[in-house]
Amino acid sequence: MNGKIMLRKVVAIATTSLVLGLSVPAAAGDEVDIYTLCSKFPLNSRCQGYQIPVPLEERSGDLGECSLKTGETTKEGDCKVLLTEQKITIYMEEGEELEILQGQKTTREYNISIKDITALSYKKESRTPTSRRVRNFLLFGVLGAALTRPDKLAQIDIGFTDSSPNQPVANTLTLLLKRDTGTTLKDQLVQLTGITAVEPEANS
Repeated sequence: MNGKIMLRKVVAIATTSLVLGLSVPAAAGDEVDIYTLCSKFPLNSRCQGYQIPVPLEERSGDLGECSLKTGETTKEGDCKVLLTEQKITIYMEEGEELEILQGQKTTREYNISIKDITALSYKKESRTPTSRRVRNFLLFGVLGAALTRPDKLAQIDIGFTDSSPNQPVANTLTLLLKRDTGTTLKDQLVQLTGITAVEPEANS
């Protein structure tokens, strides 16, 4: 009889330990950082209001450079651009490089409604990245640096308001993209907004 009672106690303890073991991730102690916890268990109560950092490479869209001016504030950085029939979305890098993202920066999402766009301009650009010119100089000397071919780019300036019914503010989003990508995006924006894109003289 004593043996049966002892066996029941052992089973009860083992069962309790198993249940508690399964609940550890949800109760995440000090040994589990908030990023790891919320990446695996986003519905955990500790993750309410926490924004999991997402690097640019995990975002959708076309890669480029963005400059977003809203009121007197300007934010700039590498970004990805995603266009739908309702809005244009940009994911822009911000802040410092993060160890939890293997040295990459996190990104912030910004959305502009198509109906809020008030002006478009487009121009062709050519730019030679300094890093490429330096690399070619080190490899091939002065001639290599001089013969470094520039990237063909397109710059799109998008004027928009903030949708405020009381005091709408004029804002600007500037995109610098690969030429083919930028030209296609400009044509799509013209079609969606019905606004003619101003095209000044191209530099090259």
